[in-house]
Amino acid sequence: VNPAFLDELKRTPLPRLHAFVLPRRPPTPEAQRALETNGVRLLFHVTQGMWVASVARGFTDDAVLRDSVRWIESIRPEDKIVAEVRAQRFSNWAVEKDGRVRLAVEFFTDVPRAEAEAILRKYVDPIQPWVAGHGWYIVVARETVKLLAEHDQVKWIEQGPLPLLPLNNFTRQAIHVDEAQEIDLSTAMPVYHG
Repeated sequence: VNPAFLDELKRTPLPRLHAFVLPRRPPTPEAQRALETNGVRLLFHVTQGMWVASVARGFTDDAVLRDSVRWIESIRPEDKIVAEVRAQRFSNWAVEKDGRVRLAVEFFTDVPRAEAEAILRKYVDPIQPWVAGHGWYIVVARETVKLLAEHDQVKWIEQGPLPLLPLNNFTRQAIHVDEAQEIDLSTAMPVYHG
């Protein structure tokens, strides 16, 4: 466990911090429960072997944990920002006339909605919740991106929402998909003869 992460855990007023975790073996449900007993709740995997976890403030680096976890490391603010936003390269549609930018901000699922909304309202109001998921759309000054990413509760920041564009209205007709598929809708299930 990175000593800097342990220091962060000691200093944080939050009940948990999020971190990258590399288990020694693929975690079975029993192994996941054992990790939770030690204060490490696996949330989702990033790669085949690496996970993002919620680590409780009371976490201790004991022998049981060392036997099941190879590595724990902090998630840095820059890890949470999509590359083009991190480089301040915004699409034209994402930039308002006054220079502010449209963002989609996702929070970790173990962060209560009220807590996430309170963080966002420090920087902007109104906020628009996603129809599904645990995120919000906001319009903020460019320098706010880094400030948001410094909050442990923030999982991901990217441009958004993509504006609705009427580009697919006549695509099937234009590329003759119906003719190629020769779809027959006269039966209960569509049949493709093409």
